[in-house]
Amino acid sequence: MKKRFKVVIGKCLLIGSILLAVQACKEEELVFPPQLEQEAVVSEKRPTARPSSLTYVSAFNQNVEIYFPKLSDRVTKATITYMDGTEKKLELTKFEEPVIIHLSEYKPYDFAIQYFTKEGTSSKVTTTVLMPLPSEVKYKLDNLQTEPIDGGVKFTFPKTLDRSLKYTITYTVEGEQRTKNVEGPAVESIAIDKLFDETKPISFKLTIVDAELKIEESKVIAQVPGPLPEFTDRSNWIATVSDSQIDDGGGAEALIDNDITSFWHSQYDDPSIPFPHWFKIDFGKERFISKIGMIRRSGANNGFIQYDLETSLDGINFTKVASNLSFDPTNSDWQYYKLPSVTKGRYVRVTMTKPKDIGDDFTHLGEFKAFGY
Repeated sequence: MKKRFKVVIGKCLLIGSILLAVQACKEEELVFPPQLEQEAVVSEKRPTARPSSLTYVSAFNQNVEIYFPKLSDRVTKATITYMDGTEKKLELTKFEEPVIIHLSEYKPYDFAIQYFTKEGTSSKVTTTVLMPLPSEVKYKLDNLQTEPIDGGVKFTFPKTLDRSLKYTITYTVEGEQRTKNVEGPAVESIAIDKLFDETKPISFKLTIVDAELKIEESKVIAQVPGPLPEFTDRSNWIATVSDSQIDDGGGAEALIDNDITSFWHSQYDDPSIPFPHWFKIDFGKERFISKIGMIRRSGANNGFIQYDLETSLDGINFTKVASNLSFDPTNSDWQYYKLPSVTKGRYVRVTMTKPKDIGDDFTHLGEFKAFGY
């Protein structure tokens, strides 16, 4: 009798052990597979969850996305618990689509995820820390890059989602407030041109508006523009001069032939013509002029040392920009004069008023150039 009782107890213990093992296996089947490190994806393409783990995506506009792998048929529910002001708890019964969670702050959040069977068997709780990405507009402004370009500034924005955003840039040039608006889904850069002073920074206010999410962010950036470019197309230019020495240097055309070895020379044969001497450049159309450049006749260190600068719209009525400007004929490099402000004109006239050597009636010049837009 005692022997039979021991056998029964042994069988019960064996069966109990088997049931416990089965139960443990059932629970173990619900335990999350190994988790890989969270990765931030800057894309609208939704990834497929890897079979070995959940996939977490830090998304723009303070969202996180959770993608589930293929689960056991026994799993009928999952819960996601996190704190966002108060405790939030999501219950999921479908796992084919990603869970998109909008969070109120741009900071790390603790998430707890657990699976359940229809019998109520629960998995272990898996925890992870997720941090959403900020709003697109904030991310674009925080990671904005600027660079000077010819006569302006270029703003380059990081790529985010292909959603339409509105960009506004306001700035002031010589007392005039200007605004540039650009709107679209894939704006990579915005160029602001026709700026003037490459020696002083300009304050730009950039505003990006996300109309769909009703988000607006602004940022002020100071940037020095690049210098205005040289007028390189001289095909329609015409040079005229007060006087010219025949068969010496190339005449008026030598001033704009893009060859510093040729030159214009004033008349010195009998009768010589005394100072002042002048030359006039017709650009062929109205331009905005910011700077001029002149280079001496090659190998000559005499000529003029002082000049006046004028501009005109019609070639008849001239406005004086500056008087008694200095030119050094002993300097073999280009010499530049930056106008006090960008000046609109079709014509530029340079009048040489003073020779280097007392008693000289003549002067000469190798080449002339101008800058602006």
